[in-house]
Amino acid sequence: MIRVIFLSMLLPVALTLTGPIYFGISNAPHWRVAIWALASVPVFLWYTRSSFRNNFQGQDLLSAAFGLVVIVIVAAAFFMAGDYVVYFLVRAISN
Repeated sequence: MIRVIFLSMLLPVALTLTGPIYFGISNAPHWRVAIWALASVPVFLWYTRSSFRNNFQGQDLLSAAFGLVVIVIVAAAFFMAGDYVVYFLVRAISN
């Protein structure tokens, strides 16, 4: 199960890293990285929807909705943090 979750996250994470790399090389303003990271969260949720279906099966609607909200917040925070690290690293290397 863990292997399926990690493999389903591989493509969204690779896609989200292209934005900060491009923005870091082109010295774009950092607010674009935040928008890119937040736009990557729905892509992540779309690719991992089968994992959510299995995890929330048999739960009531309220606990499943709360779990999904927590996952969205955690995913947004990790995408934002990871994208900013890559952005500042690429920006420092390219200058």
